[in-house]
Formats: sequence, structure tokens, C-alpha cells
Amino acid sequence: MINVLYQFSLFRLLTFLDKVYAIQYVKLILTVWKYVPQVFANFKRQSTIGWSITQQLLDFSGGFLSMIQLLIDSSLQADWSGLTGNPVKFGLANISLLFDIIFITQHYVLYGPVAEKGEREPRDASADHDSQNEHDPLLARSD
Repeated sequence: MINVLYQFSLFRLLTFLDKVYAIQYVKLILTVWKYVPQVFANFKRQSTIGWSITQQLLDFSGGFLSMIQLLIDSSLQADWSGLTGNPVKFGLANISLLFDIIFITQHYVLYGPVAEKGEREPRDASADHDSQNEHDPLLARSD
């Protein structure tokens, strides 16, 4: 409890820009935190069924464009410290690219391409007459 109060008292001493930088570093940590479990889940299941690759493709394009923006800005200013001047943006772009390459490799190479819908095997209806199919309505129809 005392440690939390101490942390908040230090947080009050920071300027607004320092607080923004601190929040950016939290975002960087949370980005890694959100990607690692999905990589392990895909690896453990040896599949990406039920998981859409579209978000990772868009995220990859965003990370790539962010990196290109940093490179263009630095080259136009003839000062390459722009790459290291915003370490969180540079880090987010690299982390996004790294994890997106891992996800794309898992989805298209390691576990084979899967359709975005209809991955389940059809059930054999003759084996279990009393159970409902997942596509059957829950309530009986009154025809």
C-alpha cells in the first residue's frame, strides 16, 4: 500500500509530457502482453481455426507504414536520431511487425491455410439421433 502511494506521489511530480511518455511505455508493454498468449495458444493447438488473420494483416500494414514514416521523416530532416527520438513508436512498429510475421507464418505456413468459416467437421447424424446439430434451432418449430 505504501509503495502504491509512493508511486502516485512520484507520478504527480512528473510533467504532462513525462506522463504521456510513461503511458506510451505502458502501451508498449501491453502490446507484447496481448500478443504472446495468442502465439502460445496457436502453438499449443497447432491450429489457427476460429481466429481471423485479417486483423494481423492490417496490423502488419500499419506497423510497416509507421516504420516507413519514421524513415522518411528522418531522411528528409537528414537526421537519423528521429528513429531513436521516439523509441515507443519505433518499438511498437518493430514489435507489431515481428508478431505479425509470426502470426502470418503460423496461419499460412506452419498450420496450413484454413478457411475463415466452416472449419468444423460435419457430425455423423446416424451415430447420435437424439442430440441436436449445431445448426438446428434450439426451440422446436410449431408447424
